[in-house]
Amino acid sequence: MPRVNFVRGFSGIFLASLWLGTACSSSDGPTTPEGGGSAGLAKGGASGAGGKAGKAGTGGQGAAGTAGHVAAGGSSAGAGRGDSGAGTDAGSDSGGDSGSGAGAGADSGGNSGAAATGGSGGCDASDDHCPDGQYCSSLHSCVDGCKNGDSCASGVCGTDHDCQSCTSDQECAEPHVCGAGQCASACSVSQEGMNAGCGAGLTCCSLHCVSTANDQQHCGTCGTACSDSQFCGQSGCVATRLSSLCQVGKVVVILDGQYGDDPTGRALGQALVDHCPTSPSVREVSQTVADVLNPSTGRPVSGSDELLVIAGGSFFQKGVSYMVTTRLAPLINLATQDALEIRDSSSNALIASELPSDVSDSHDLFAVQFMREPSSGSVLLNAYGFSVGGTAAATLYFQQVIAPNLAGATKGWYVGEWTDKNADQKPDVDELTSLASGG
Repeated sequence: MPRVNFVRGFSGIFLASLWLGTACSSSDGPTTPEGGGSAGLAKGGASGAGGKAGKAGTGGQGAAGTAGHVAAGGSSAGAGRGDSGAGTDAGSDSGGDSGSGAGAGADSGGNSGAAATGGSGGCDASDDHCPDGQYCSSLHSCVDGCKNGDSCASGVCGTDHDCQSCTSDQECAEPHVCGAGQCASACSVSQEGMNAGCGAGLTCCSLHCVSTANDQQHCGTCGTACSDSQFCGQSGCVATRLSSLCQVGKVVVILDGQYGDDPTGRALGQALVDHCPTSPSVREVSQTVADVLNPSTGRPVSGSDELLVIAGGSFFQKGVSYMVTTRLAPLINLATQDALEIRDSSSNALIASELPSDVSDSHDLFAVQFMREPSSGSVLLNAYGFSVGGTAAATLYFQQVIAPNLAGATKGWYVGEWTDKNADQKPDVDELTSLASGG
């Protein structure tokens, strides 16, 4: 088999400096996309600074005030009414005096907060200076909602200024809030813990319609939050390790179009169908389609309702690249002129390495890892090597070693080595050696 497979089917990283810029970059990771501007959403909480003032917590039902806006040369103001919320907002259009506005909300416990909105000069389509999480309305005022795809984790902003597959309230146009990954109207305090006011299969928790079957903050019941090392599965909060894979009832195989990755991705999904007590449903999605991943950045936005199954490494697979470069993946792969390395993401400790010349049609390192993206709650299973054969070896290791005994797979990642013994240039189970595990 020609060595071109190493380049075309590469599942980890290139050896040239181009690879270093892709596979070796890192950051402190994304901040939680909850920002100022969602006032009083926490149970019994106080209003916060930002644009969504007057959204009361479960202690009260404040409603945001209706904004008043200034036409050319004039002014007006509007006030909203609710159980415990009020707001006013004034602004100006071109030709009128610049204005300012403020909104306030309170919960029934008496806590309140104020939020400044509006500004001088207003805004328009040619000068949309609105901050993140807001857009310029037809009344020339900055209001909550996405202005374009860059405002959304999913990369898609709807014509109604709601983000597709939202991850926070800031991605929804007022008065919508984000629940179960979708922007929708808030439910009420009186509907807490019930389906009333929500769609089928959803429960009202803290004014949001959520799926308690997979919501990180309301897992099983309202108010039951999973820790950072857990995700919300079918039996409640469970550890993010391979033994929990069958806790997700839906599988999405992410396709990158590479001949060495797509077939092995399908094989990973089939292994879960074969070995989970209740077989998950399986579908396939191209990484170029705005669905469970942002097609530009690779950021996962599916939530823990679906397990994203990805064969291949960070060069071709955008979802893996996002998780590696933000150091949300438990393992990172690095390439230098002297070595190909697999390291622990949190400690940077070296787990395994090989010379670039060691990678061939008969030898490679491989890894299998399970990970979670915290802002969306998405969960991912990834298997890869530094070559086509390495990714095939990782997939075979999952199929033949891990999947038949998932209950005993109590680690978050496994690293191994493949050396061809019978010169058929294909991995066999007796050619796989486990090197390390952890997480």
